[in-house]
Amino acid sequence: MANRPLRALLVALDEWVTHHTKPPKSDVPRRSNDTLVPSLPQVDEGFPDIPGVTYNGRLHEGDLFDFGPSFDQGILTVVPPVLLGSPYPALVPKTDADGTDIAGVRLPDVTVPLATYKGWGLRAGPAAGDGCDAAG
Repeated sequence: MANRPLRALLVALDEWVTHHTKPPKSDVPRRSNDTLVPSLPQVDEGFPDIPGVTYNGRLHEGDLFDFGPSFDQGILTVVPPVLLGSPYPALVPKTDADGTDIAGVRLPDVTVPLATYKGWGLRAGPAAGDGCDAAG
């Protein structure tokens, strides 16, 4: 089941490149249509109250630094960097009443859920309650 969306997108990519057909509409979460929102407060994110699940809205403990205007090219012009914000502001996909992201491709197991499918998880142990960066 997991490879079906990838195969469909591969066919669409081939059609786009070889026959100049339009690519599929993007369903990436965006701030412009309110499908990408701050993680707090929980009610604005849309995540439901689920017994046994602690939602604290914390996703990232990192800081936002300014390394200069050429940082995206790998050139550091401001050393040491200037601290712009702490923690780094992160946005999350808005969810429906089941806690599933509104934006994106809805596969059958997400469309008719037996559970809540999230792209994030919380740490256990000494860092309990902190988000697992890039590891849902």
